[in-house]
Amino acid sequence: MLRSYTGSDTFGDSVIVKAGSSRVEPGAVPATDIVFRWQTFSEAADQAGMSRRYGGIHFREGDLQSRAMGRRIGAQAWTKAQAFFAGVAAP
Repeated sequence: MLRSYTGSDTFGDSVIVKAGSSRVEPGAVPATDIVFRWQTFSEAADQAGMSRRYGGIHFREGDLQSRAMGRRIGAQAWTKAQAFFAGVAAP
């Protein structure tokens, strides 16, 4: 959806997770500051999917199928948004 809205996959953002800032193990982890950087929206989405695997929430197939489903839903949402922007969509 963001790629469609901006007309580009370019994201170019980052976030710093400060040492010891974990809500699960406050003061203990991460041991050092961690910087996450994403050059593209796709890269950010892929990393989000991988985080669910690392956390034991999803397995590989569930992650990959969910990413594909997310792309399809994003495309449908963008199509609907364009109709609203043009003033021709029914609620």
